[in-house]
Amino acid sequence: MTIVTPVPYLRRQEKFGGGDTSGSLAAHEDLLLWSLRSGIAREAWLLSGKLGMPTSGPALEMTAAIRELEPDLAARISPRAAHWFAREGGCEREGVIALGKAMDFAELAHLRSCAARPFPISCLVHAVLFPSLLSSLLSALVHACEADAFIATSRAAAAAMESLLRQTRDTLLRACPRLLESDVRIPRVSLIPLGIDDGWAAVPRDEARDRLSLPRDATILLWVGRLTEHYKADLDPLLNAFQALRADHPRLWLVLAGNTIQAGSRGLPAGMAANQENVRVLANFRRNVKPAIYGCADIFVSPVDNVQESFGLAILEAMASGLPVVASDWSGYRDLVVPGETGFLVPTILDDSAWSEFEVLASFAVAPLPEHFLAQNTAVDVAQLTSALRILLDNHDIRERHGRSGCARVHSHFRWSEVIRQYGRLWREQAETCGWGEFRSAPPVSFRRAFAHYPTESIDSSLRLMETTNESLEQYRRQSPSDREGLKILECCLNNRMSLHTLGGSSDHRRRRAAFRLMKKGFLRVALRARCAAEAAG
Repeated sequence: MTIVTPVPYLRRQEKFGGGDTSGSLAAHEDLLLWSLRSGIAREAWLLSGKLGMPTSGPALEMTAAIRELEPDLAARISPRAAHWFAREGGCEREGVIALGKAMDFAELAHLRSCAARPFPISCLVHAVLFPSLLSSLLSALVHACEADAFIATSRAAAAAMESLLRQTRDTLLRACPRLLESDVRIPRVSLIPLGIDDGWAAVPRDEARDRLSLPRDATILLWVGRLTEHYKADLDPLLNAFQALRADHPRLWLVLAGNTIQAGSRGLPAGMAANQENVRVLANFRRNVKPAIYGCADIFVSPVDNVQESFGLAILEAMASGLPVVASDWSGYRDLVVPGETGFLVPTILDDSAWSEFEVLASFAVAPLPEHFLAQNTAVDVAQLTSALRILLDNHDIRERHGRSGCARVHSHFRWSEVIRQYGRLWREQAETCGWGEFRSAPPVSFRRAFAHYPTESIDSSLRLMETTNESLEQYRRQSPSDREGLKILECCLNNRMSLHTLGGSSDHRRRRAAFRLMKKGFLRVALRARCAAEAAG
């Protein structure tokens, strides 16, 4: 099986990079790596929009990051040109799966419409966001084949995605009365969780506290997540609960760890920037510090209130570290935390009247405004948050028991070595379905049809012939003596008129583009039409 994905691998081993600022990217990368480690996929291609093999920009970052992987995996991951994949046989390999995020469905469906052979699309629903998701939903109904799947990581995300797809279908049917319900196909929504590395382990407690310069005799609450209320959670309720608990627990500390999105303290909520006593902020920490961050804590707390959160990787990491969890009763958190066994879920309340304003914002406003607006109209019950934390603070035995149960739950349900098998079963089923099932995809928009009248004429790369002169060759040799490829093209065309197609070959787009650049600069020219016709006929 070959995995192709438009999501670049940008994570760095030692610090937050492109893939670590967002949990969804980190999760996507882990999924990609485990599909290779498990043997489910034999190779992974990172698609680039470059016509030739990528040589600059994001492609350089991708290849640099690939070198940081395990040696046996690095050789199996490579950047590839999207044009090569679609047009030159890349998609014709057996068992090709296109893997993306929910918002990637539209571009992957367009790529498939241009491809020589259909392939199934598998998109992860990390966060059900607005408004970019709306175009992907419509594309899913117009372009989907029966092999396609959206993968939801939690029951809450699956229910939300199914509802959005049904509503979009109903809107389309109302707008187009001639369409039958059977004409609008809804892709399946498969429920598969994310995972955690089998070898995950936190640093021992005292060693972790020494590393982070935290007191050994303190009791420490821990939050790990983006330090911005716009994208994750308003942490003021947690700070209020923390201050209330300190009256009975003077040695209580709160550690807030994560990245800030924006540079400097502007990304931090006002309460954290106030330098409160016994509050430590670890912003943009290096990745190798994460095991110590979890190891230093006694209780993990996550009062999330934002619709961006659909699963909760940080909760998995905390439970795998043996920490009891106090989290908001929110979305995918219900799939992870078992109340009374691995921690507590704190009720959340949403102001129903906020929906009318949110519906307007969600359709066009730039993120994170819609999600943040909804979050600011969602309350995590501070009294019950405080009560749940107090139970764990006052009862060491309960704390230890919940921590052990959480760790056992992660190892039995959420290890990547087990979770990846569910992804493997889905991908194999998709590949088989795409092989024998009906493939239905609307053709892409024809830009040739729309813009062909702009130039004087368009030349056929296989018929119109190119030629040059001795003067042009000598001038280019003086101007660009190091451009061997350009000089070779001119030499080929000096005595033998050649087409762009012949110059470039069937798959070397770079050489054809180089030949056309020479024509653009005046060193190559199109032979006279009469001569072209005569030589083509001869």
